[in-house]
Amino acid sequence: MKPAHGPARQPSRAVAGPERRPTRWTMDADRITLLVVDDDPLSRGALRRLVEIMAGVTVAGEASGPEEALRAARELRPDVVLMDIQLGSHCGLDLTRRLLAEGLARHILVVSVLPENPYAVEALRAGAAGFLHKEQVTLHLEEAIRTVARG
Repeated sequence: MKPAHGPARQPSRAVAGPERRPTRWTMDADRITLLVVDDDPLSRGALRRLVEIMAGVTVAGEASGPEEALRAARELRPDVVLMDIQLGSHCGLDLTRRLLAEGLARHILVVSVLPENPYAVEALRAGAAGFLHKEQVTLHLEEAIRTVARG
């Protein structure tokens, strides 16, 4: 896990997912903490830089794979996990299911270069609260994060 820092600012659109059951998290309405999970260091860095300019959104940590993401989620308890579908030889959707099943994630926003159809539907079936195509992150990431964080 790599610690990260910085506030944020900007809007986004997300595909809404299933209702969430109440959890032990209490999110400060003015502050959103984020865990970025992506195996590509350039992509992780780009996502972090986009989040750093958003008011009230902070990258609490980063992970490049499933085990690192599980450790980070246990330690940081982020409000939102920003999850890539492809994590090298691992599947981000499997990790999404596991984070939710173990109660380590409250809201997951899946981002991917893969086409929305059928991957957005698969992400929502896995329990993600939203899906955003990576081509849309510069325009819609902030709105997507805030939408997902609200539940």
